[in-house]
Order: sequence, then structure tokens, then C-alpha cells
Amino acid sequence: MTESYEPGHFTNLREKLREGLKIAIKRATSQGEIHRVERFIRTKDKAVKQSAALYAEIRNSKKISKINKDLAFEIINEATTKIMTEPDGYKIQNIQKLMKGRIKAIITI
Repeated sequence: MTESYEPGHFTNLREKLREGLKIAIKRATSQGEIHRVERFIRTKDKAVKQSAALYAEIRNSKKISKINKDLAFEIINEATTKIMTEPDGYKIQNIQKLMKGRIKAIITI
């Protein structure tokens, strides 16, 4: 069984992204670099926010069985870990799509 996240887990991840953005902006050497970093962090932040929304939706659902919830939580956990470590914005979007597709398939079982 996958353990539930503590309240504020996704908020903490988003806060880490903001701190990373501040550090990256301080190190930036050009305006273009600042824009690339901002866009990349926004992509990660959006992905974490969507993971949090999906997690809450599944956790609060009465229609999904306990076993399927556990599988969905494992998928969200795995995807969130990949999102936080992935250095490519396009791969982050692919991770999101795959996560949503896998969860949709599990929920419909």
C-alpha cells in the first residue's frame, strides 16, 4: 500500500521549485537564459499542480476501490519524482500524459 502524502506535500515541492528559480535567476547571464529558466520552472510547477489535483480527486473519490486508489497513488508518486528530476520540459509533458492515461485506465477497471 502506498502511503498518503502529508498535507502540504505538493506545496512543499512547488516551494522548492520557486527557490530553484530564484537561484537560477541569480546565476543567469542573459535575458534569454532567464526566460528559458522561467518557462522550464513554470512547466514543472504546472505538472506538480496537476499531480496534486489528480491526487486529491482520487483520494476524495468514493467510486474508486482501495486497490485501484493505491495503484493510482503509486503512479502519481512515480510521475512526481520523475517530474522533479527531469531536465527536459517536453519529457515532463510526456510524463504527465502517461500518468493521466495510466490512471484513467486503472480507474475504469
